[in-house]
Amino acid sequence: MEDKLKREEHKKGGLQSDELSVSNSADGSAVQSAQTNTDERKKTIRSILIIVVAVVGLGVLFWIGGGSGEREGDSSVYQTEPTQSESTEVATPSPLPPFDGWNVELPDTELLSSVADAPNIIYSTVEGSTVSLLRKNTQTGQKNVVFSYRAYTRDPGASSSRTEPIVYGPAADISSDGSKVAYVDSEGLKVYDLGQKISKSLITITQPENQEDHSPPTWSEPEMTGTYILLSPRWSVDGRYISFIQQNFEGVTNGVIDVVMGKYSTITGGADGEHVWSPSENRLAITGPPLAAYNPAGLFVSQKQNVAETVNVLSENAGSATVNFSPDGRKLVAVVGEYAYDDETYRASGKEEIVVMSIDGSSPITITSRQEVDDSNLDEPFMSPFFSQDGQAVYFGDEVEGRKILFRHDLAGGQTMEVAAFPNFYQVQSQWTPQGYLALLGNRGTPGEGKYRLFVLDLENEAVVYSSGLDQEPLELVSSE
Repeated sequence: MEDKLKREEHKKGGLQSDELSVSNSADGSAVQSAQTNTDERKKTIRSILIIVVAVVGLGVLFWIGGGSGEREGDSSVYQTEPTQSESTEVATPSPLPPFDGWNVELPDTELLSSVADAPNIIYSTVEGSTVSLLRKNTQTGQKNVVFSYRAYTRDPGASSSRTEPIVYGPAADISSDGSKVAYVDSEGLKVYDLGQKISKSLITITQPENQEDHSPPTWSEPEMTGTYILLSPRWSVDGRYISFIQQNFEGVTNGVIDVVMGKYSTITGGADGEHVWSPSENRLAITGPPLAAYNPAGLFVSQKQNVAETVNVLSENAGSATVNFSPDGRKLVAVVGEYAYDDETYRASGKEEIVVMSIDGSSPITITSRQEVDDSNLDEPFMSPFFSQDGQAVYFGDEVEGRKILFRHDLAGGQTMEVAAFPNFYQVQSQWTPQGYLALLGNRGTPGEGKYRLFVLDLENEAVVYSSGLDQEPLELVSSE
């Protein structure tokens, strides 16, 4: 089982401990031909060596000033690494074109808020095996513990080089009224009442995982046979239901429990992505990423009469990476992709679009698309799209000529405008605060690596309301108040 301490643990395709790799050896004749040509190139290489060194040095100076990101490309096509037949000559990068929008600047140290209505941000962190939900006062910088618990841990197994237990967390969510926390610890799924300060078990482990043969634990719900771990509990808007992901040996199962009745149900349809509840009714959307290893791709939306019954609202070959509901719950915005896998080259290619649609998949509107996407940039080339607070526009991010740009697309008029340019970071989560600010959790650098940071933006006045320092490591943006 891979050692991943992050919220995307469920996006991996299973708990297999063996790592698969493909080893390619060069063709013998090609090697011999390359050796023959080597002597013929030596004289040419010597004659241009001084020129190449000078060009490389100049290129490095420009590169230092230009920054870097997890992918390169323009607004329509991502560049790929040059093949052996392509030129590898070092070229001087061109200066970035002028940007008319707001260039967001974030300091390395914590920036406290000076606005009167600054929000409090609730986020989670992990230290050792302890998960803490913290409330941050963005004006004073003070934080207090809302709730903490011991995360679910698992023995890595004898075949693993890791000696420390694997920690799965954070896995917690606060109900929309702020009164309860749903979380997963070493005993199962629980709910903690913040007012009464007591926990209630909903689903428990009755027999732990066998540490010798790693057979799965036994659960209080018989239908959960084969489940190893519970991940990502999510509250419905009225607090009646909690959905979660069940990690199996291969792939996942999705479950939901009626908190009032204590009834568990397996969510039909199946997917391998994130759970998002409608803000207006008990309706659930589950993403199914393209090319998922064990679960079907698609976008699965539950029915109002039965939250455990879902319908795929996308076409047969399409999958979704992220999804969000409109404020009234009538529409969805999702990153939708269609890919084909080449068994000979072991590469996938296709297209990816940001699509707004009704909750049944009808009336789709493509906001923007990328027609040439391959497996070198399948990891969410678009920043996750989300609706404006009034539902009249969609915000989304993309990388354009070296900049990460936040766009706003007006749904009525169809116009798209640049809103802000961000420093190098990978968007993980976004949500609107009650005060109308945009709270973001970003990862500076490669997705899943580096430092996470929280920041709050006033888009209307082009101001940074709050920014955490790079020395802080919030792992999940839970809510704001």
